[in-house]
This record gives sequence, C-alpha cells and structure tokens, in this order.
Amino acid sequence: MSEFGDMLQRPFSPFLSTEERLANMESTISALTASNTSNSASMDRLSALFEAFMSGTPPNPTPAAPEADTTPPPRVTTTPAPGSPRSGSHHLRPLPPPIYDGARSGGRTFLNACKLYFSLCGGSFADDHARIIWVLSYMQHRRAADFISQVFQFGTAKDVFPAWKDFEDTFRGEFFLFDEVADAALTLESTAYFQNGRSIDEYIDSFRSLWVKAGYPDGRHLVLKFCRGMDPKLSR
Repeated sequence: MSEFGDMLQRPFSPFLSTEERLANMESTISALTASNTSNSASMDRLSALFEAFMSGTPPNPTPAAPEADTTPPPRVTTTPAPGSPRSGSHHLRPLPPPIYDGARSGGRTFLNACKLYFSLCGGSFADDHARIIWVLSYMQHRRAADFISQVFQFGTAKDVFPAWKDFEDTFRGEFFLFDEVADAALTLESTAYFQNGRSIDEYIDSFRSLWVKAGYPDGRHLVLKFCRGMDPKLSR
C-alpha cells in the first residue's frame, strides 16, 4: 500500500465531524512531509554524486564482503647453493674460447678466456685433468697442434701435467710473449706506435695497451708521447 493509502481509504467528507476532519488533515500533511523528506534525500545523493563526478573523485563504494582466496600456494623450489657443481653450469652458458693456433700474441688472451669459462662453469669439470684436456681440445692449428703432438709423445696429458699449475706454467713459457714489458717499452720508444692513418679510437686503444704493458707512469711525458704519435692534422 502507498504512503497515501490511509488518505485514500478515508476521503475528506463534509459529513465528518470537526475532530475527524482535523485528524484526516494531519494524516495528509504527515504523508506529504514524509514524501518531501524522501525526495530531498534523493536530491542530496544525486548532488553528491554529480560533484564527485565533476571533481574526478569516485564516490565511496559500499564495502563488499571479502571473497575467498582461491590462489594456490606457491611452489617451494630449492636453489642450489653457490659453489655447488651445478650452480654455474646450469644457469650460465658462456661462450667457449676460440680455437687457438699457438701464436704468442694471442696466448695470454686464450688462457684468460679459458680461466673465465672455468670461473663460470667450474662445476662442469671434475678435476684439473678435465680442465687441461678441455683446454687442449681448443688447440688445433699450427704451433698449438704441434704442442698437442709433443704432449702425447710422452704419454697422456695427465702424465705430462699432473696438476693445473704444471700445465699453466708450461703454457706461459710456450705461448706467451717472451717479454711483454720490454716489447711494449721498445715499441713506445720507437715510431711503431704512431697512428699512421688509423682511426683515433684505434690509436687510443693501441696506445693504452702498450702503456699498460710497459708499466709507464701517468704524467706529462706520456701525454707528450701520445701527441707525438698522432697524425699531424689531429695534433695541431
């Protein structure tokens, strides 16, 4: 029944007594007042929503009941401890060293590349003998191949090199430059280090390499030597 139900059931009649007519009027006024109050609340709500929309602030939503968490629990995995045999070889796959031909100019670079591989994949090698055999497998041309032939003339690699230090010492003597410090110093004291048409980047890299190998101290003398070797059109 509507809010005016009582008023419709009891229509205003001139035959009612004064008390009944007053009661009927009071009921009608009360119904109208309640209707106006409801309409006013609705208008206030609409006004608040409009202001929130214009200001870009969303209205406060009615809090919903929390939903049940259906996410499965995370799987527990075991990470290998650092230094374990699988920790390096399983996660990192560095490039192996290039095939080495035995040139002394590349001996240090080749050995450093092998050591870097060992540091990343050390767990792939059971012992020093495995490391030595692995390095020998990349020595395939020219002087490097001759070195392999000499090793196996004396027996196995393990017989010739009982430990890694034995192999490294022999490798240094056979494939490193005889005296890198002296060679670099002699080059810097000659004109062989001059730029001679190379790009400035190539000249800088070459000069820095010679300077480091020779152990020259940094200073005015080194700057003058660098400028002396530059192409004249650049050193002006």
